[in-house]
Amino acid sequence: MEPEKIDLNTATGKHLTELPGIGADVARRIVAYRKRHGGMFHDWEELLNVNGFPGDRLEEIKARAVLRLPSAEKTVEAASLHHFPGRKKG
Repeated sequence: MEPEKIDLNTATGKHLTELPGIGADVARRIVAYRKRHGGMFHDWEELLNVNGFPGDRLEEIKARAVLRLPSAEKTVEAASLHHFPGRKKG
């Protein structure tokens, strides 16, 4: 059975060290970068901005990790609950 992929937007530093090429120092920097930039990574290349991130291992990391983003579908559902003046329902 394949191990569960690590979500880079919610993983702790300890979990991040399970990824290839990520030691404790880089894991701490990934978490700090994520916190400073809105709490999440929006694309894989953003990881390359983290000091010490092993860019040459990005493809290996992609195979073992995911970037879960908030669902656009949920955002659309929430917006559809509002009434817009001048707009007919139906």
